[in-house]
Amino acid sequence: MKRNNTTAIVNSRPFVVFIRFIFALIVTVVISGLFASGVMADEDAVIITTDGHVISPDSIILKESTESKEPSVERSVNKNAESIRKFVNHHLKRLERLDDDNVLFMFNSIYFVKTENGFKSEFVLAVNDKFGNMDDHGHTEVQLLEINEDSVRLGYKSEFDHRSFANDKITIDEGTFELNYRNE
Repeated sequence: MKRNNTTAIVNSRPFVVFIRFIFALIVTVVISGLFASGVMADEDAVIITTDGHVISPDSIILKESTESKEPSVERSVNKNAESIRKFVNHHLKRLERLDDDNVLFMFNSIYFVKTENGFKSEFVLAVNDKFGNMDDHGHTEVQLLEINEDSVRLGYKSEFDHRSFANDKITIDEGTFELNYRNE
């Protein structure tokens, strides 16, 4: 039995997709013409997908743009102190008191200070000096507040912008925590 090439082409996946595309294009042109002529109003509009499904405007939920509005700001004190302490401690390779005025910090590159030669993850700080980390959505700034015999007391300010995640707010948390000296 001989196979008909025309039947094979008509039943092929690319041909079916092409026909659906042409159909959607024709319907779009016809509907556009009806809008232009005033026969059809905006509230009658429909969307036809490339696979032939019809979507009415009532079934589409549009999120209002938040670009023009100021986000709400949520402030807290010590809300994230323990988790930030654990995170800093986890990435800290070395914390050593050099003298009464200076402490050596060595991180695995997640925290840094900015110098004239770029960002450094090994640095010496005095009281009131700062280091930090940042990404596309937030940053944390940590300040050396006290140099003690067995530990340092650090202050932090953490800021996170939730707008990329469809939440129109910025959270800011400030607080303090303590870290013991260590040398790994």
